[in-house]
Amino acid sequence: MKPKTTKRAAKTPPAAAAPKRKRKLKSPLRNKQRAFLAAIAITGSIKQAAEEAKVGRTSHYKWMDADPRYPDRFAKAMAEGDDAYEDEVSVRAYKGVFEPLVFQGQFSYEQIPCLDPETGLQLTTTDPITGRTILKFARGEILGVWKKSDALLMFRQRGRFPDRYGTRDLNKSDDNADPPPFIVTIQQR
Repeated sequence: MKPKTTKRAAKTPPAAAAPKRKRKLKSPLRNKQRAFLAAIAITGSIKQAAEEAKVGRTSHYKWMDADPRYPDRFAKAMAEGDDAYEDEVSVRAYKGVFEPLVFQGQFSYEQIPCLDPETGLQLTTTDPITGRTILKFARGEILGVWKKSDALLMFRQRGRFPDRYGTRDLNKSDDNADPPPFIVTIQQR
């Protein structure tokens, strides 16, 4: 019998060593990051987002150093949060915030007369103590006013149009410009 020969593949020298891949984050950690990033997109505050996601506030800073993809995801979440804040500023500046009318600690409601379906007349009742006739009303919508924020509108305009609405520095001098009239008046005295 012939001895069995086996062919061995010639060992090829390894090519340049492939860079070590960072291991993927464990699922619970990834879920904590997702929860934190979702909260930061809503709140815009690291402290509040950490409380919402039930993680330590310093976890965010550790993730910034440890995970190379995390800073990009964080920046994207912050941009979403900035957009949400911008939308809220627009609503408060242009539409306003509803402020309910309160009287003696109770909300005030619109009074809708209760009508008799057959006659169309307003229903009444008699007060058992005084015997006076009282008109019946149903409770309608809550009464209140929409209050706009002039300050938010001003800051929004300053941010969008700094040339027109920005602050001007009166101490800054332009050699070619005439001094403001109040300075000329003071200098002439």
